[in-house]
Amino acid sequence: MKPSKIFILSLLAASFILPVKAQYTTDYYELKGKVRDVVTTIYLTDPIIPHPTTKLRFDTEGRLTFQQNNDDSSTYHYIPNTALPDTIRKNNHITTIMEYDSLRRKIGETEYIHGTVVKSIVIHFDTTTNTEYETHYTTNVGLTSQTMSIYDQDGCKIKECKYTISNLECGRQIVSSIEYIYDVESNPLQYIRYVYNEEGVNIRSIANYNKQGKIKEEKSYSSDDLLFRFTKNEYDKHGNIKKRTITFFSEYDNSKIVRTYDSKYKYDAQGNWTELSYIIDGRIISTTLRQISYYNE
Repeated sequence: MKPSKIFILSLLAASFILPVKAQYTTDYYELKGKVRDVVTTIYLTDPIIPHPTTKLRFDTEGRLTFQQNNDDSSTYHYIPNTALPDTIRKNNHITTIMEYDSLRRKIGETEYIHGTVVKSIVIHFDTTTNTEYETHYTTNVGLTSQTMSIYDQDGCKIKECKYTISNLECGRQIVSSIEYIYDVESNPLQYIRYVYNEEGVNIRSIANYNKQGKIKEEKSYSSDDLLFRFTKNEYDKHGNIKKRTITFFSEYDNSKIVRTYDSKYKYDAQGNWTELSYIIDGRIISTTLRQISYYNE
């Protein structure tokens, strides 16, 4: 069993489930200081795989105003006195308009192509049960999916369920669910994630957080409740992952495969990393460079 390079990169790039941060801000991207622009380029050792480049621009309040991934670009326009965006424009022909209630909670999102609605999101809050319902629609299909999130009295999400909706007669079918556990100070301790198929629970994963709110380990079990993957993370003093060890267990015998993924960083004076090398079993497979400019430069 030898994971492909694309699979390995997806494991490295995919984030574990962490506390939600305000989107469209430098905090969301874990950037420090008065960041103005970030240009990120990935150089891979395999020339067959493309080298993506991402550009980000922030205003003086740390809000995202422009994003570009290769040829796909977006601009963000904000409602006065808030960090939340009002309109997102992509490639000059796709427009996304977001709506918020008086408490600045997002309640809707509509996407237009050349002025025609193609999909929308409606978010409803049930204050009696502290439950949020996020329902997705597309113009040609109608209802497509729904996410239900339950919060405790402190505003911490304690459960999330995702459903697909093929048609109204069949109702909704659960795809995945997550249960969150916190300490008395609302710091995350653990999450339990379930992935479902037509027969029920297909994968069950249990993860534990460290004191800094980062995932330190995760165990994944099959539908037969057999451990098939164990992931352990180590972090540097900046809170970035420096080593990930994934152990794959065979379902046919007692064999296992251990893969080690190391990350080496170079940081600037602000504490933001400017160079990141991914190393698998001692071999560098990619190097990511970030050019970061600041308003106070």
